[in-house]
Amino acid sequence: NALSFVEDYVRVKVYIEKLEVGSALYWKRMGDSCMKAGRYDQAESYYRTSVALDPKNPDTWYNMGIVLRDLGRYREAIRAFHETLQITPGDPDVWERIGTLYMVIEDEVNARDAYNRSQVLLARAG
Repeated sequence: NALSFVEDYVRVKVYIEKLEVGSALYWKRMGDSCMKAGRYDQAESYYRTSVALDPKNPDTWYNMGIVLRDLGRYREAIRAFHETLQITPGDPDVWERIGTLYMVIEDEVNARDAYNRSQVLLARAG
């Protein structure tokens, strides 16, 4: 369909224009690519560059939390997830991830608190 081709072309053009080299979004996408490829050290570096340029992007902080978790740096991952919550409070998934990380580092009190927050938020949403 010619119309859908034109729509797709316009969407891609807008996306590319927003994805300026050196922008926060550019570095986030580079981090995403490295994370998918399992290159976590490089992904972390790109995410840090992205948050230095745009510290209010919750997706970048969230992905950095995932990468730091996969690198075994659990306390740093918890901090990254808390940054996510500073921007978008009330995400039950983030609280659940924090709870899991607290369990890994054997901090049962904070794990229970995080899990409880997650369950309360899920109950409110449902």
